[in-house]
Amino acid sequence: MFYNIKFSIDPSDSYWSGECDFFDETYATLMQEVEDIYVACANSPHKDRYEEDYFGKDFLDDYIDGGKMTDEMVALYQEEASTVTRYKEYDYDPEFEYKDAIADVYTHLEADNYIHYNEIVDLYYKQINADLGELYVQIVKVRQKIAAGMGYATYAEYVFDRELDRDYTADQADTYVNDIIKYIVPLYKELSNANKLSMSSNSMGMKEKSVLNALCSVTSRMDPRFTEITDYMKKYGLYYLGYGEEQVNESFTTYIDDYDAPFICIHGDGTANDLMTFVHEFGHFTDGYLNWNTDYVLDQCESASQGLEYLFLCNVTDDDVFAGGKNYLQKMKHIDTLGVYISQSLFHYFESQVYKLPENQVTLERINKIA
Repeated sequence: MFYNIKFSIDPSDSYWSGECDFFDETYATLMQEVEDIYVACANSPHKDRYEEDYFGKDFLDDYIDGGKMTDEMVALYQEEASTVTRYKEYDYDPEFEYKDAIADVYTHLEADNYIHYNEIVDLYYKQINADLGELYVQIVKVRQKIAAGMGYATYAEYVFDRELDRDYTADQADTYVNDIIKYIVPLYKELSNANKLSMSSNSMGMKEKSVLNALCSVTSRMDPRFTEITDYMKKYGLYYLGYGEEQVNESFTTYIDDYDAPFICIHGDGTANDLMTFVHEFGHFTDGYLNWNTDYVLDQCESASQGLEYLFLCNVTDDDVFAGGKNYLQKMKHIDTLGVYISQSLFHYFESQVYKLPENQVTLERINKIA
């Protein structure tokens, strides 16, 4: 994942962006070759021993009659990867015209002090809807073909089973989202109408040194073993907290296998948001450090990160951050959590409706109506 770190820090670097493109577009070929190994093992007289020593009971049963990664499937995965790459370029370089000035959307928002946030974002997406929308249509269509080729009725079933590695099904997620619409959305509207979801910007500025000092101070009080981990992270420079416009607008923790070490990469904004983002990612970092990047399903991974956020908020003091900081961070987290329920449910609902469309109805006009 080293290439992804370098690319996220500066996507304009043609070498590392080329590395990302190469990996994404050749990954399907690698999947095909790995599957060939599984097929060979499944039909070997040593199948039982392979499962006992390496794969787990009955893992190879699905490969006895061959695999599903045909050349046609490889071509579909490669088409998906190349189209997604073109789609993401809009996020890496989100330029549009606003008030007779052309700049990326984040520059416009900061210059406008986020006063007209919705107006700016809506205008941006209207300007790029035709081009970006047609790419999205292509992505949906190729993913539907991938799901069918892998033996699934819908892409949602495929991605939940094979890509997301969830502990629940797509149908169960739909039920969960419907409950959020019924119970959480009214609460969100009530709080919003009462102006209880707004945050003052007073005293919220925090740069890298303040973020690290707060993280180290609070976690060391929670458990002295955290000190070993924060010292290790700082000693070997296993994090990046950047503020550059050129950086990809995302934060994540990955694992560098060659170093046997986790790494944190954060796109910061110079506010208290960076502290809570760092705390979240440090939860993943701690998990990777202690468990040597043991694979878990996504929901288990989030236990380490989300859990550390709440434990941190129970132990932070104003002295660790700024006057009124404890209350500020707790309120910010409450608002953020409520917003996550709403926004992620919205994304899920939108995508579930789109991917249920018959192929002949997957058009930009139809998708815009769903949106």
